[in-house]
Amino acid sequence: MRNRNFRACVCDPGWTGPRCSDRSCDPRCSLHGQCSKGGGGACLCVTGWNGRHCTLEGCPRQCSGHGQCRADYSGAWGCRCEAGWEGEACDRRTEARCGDGRDDDGGMSAPDIRERERDDGMGGATL
Repeated sequence: MRNRNFRACVCDPGWTGPRCSDRSCDPRCSLHGQCSKGGGGACLCVTGWNGRHCTLEGCPRQCSGHGQCRADYSGAWGCRCEAGWEGEACDRRTEARCGDGRDDDGGMSAPDIRERERDDGMGGATL
């Protein structure tokens, strides 16, 4: 039953609480985070999400299965790649050993360059 002497506050947009003294979180926060307790309006992001409203992907494609999603000293999430992988999403192989004749990273090895120089007929690489 409602008490007629009780008056509830109707808060302005961006404010909440019994006295409208707590900042509310942006609605986007709930997609990949949660509003912090204490009424500051800060959004606390779940693993892998960054930004004021937790809308920026910090660990693209879950680090492609070649790294771990970790927070740095400032709390921003990013991929820490395993040995042999690099890139924002740990999606590029690193060159294992230069000069071994294998193209681990998708770049051109020395034998590839020499072959192109022969095919050019002028002795210059046609990269």
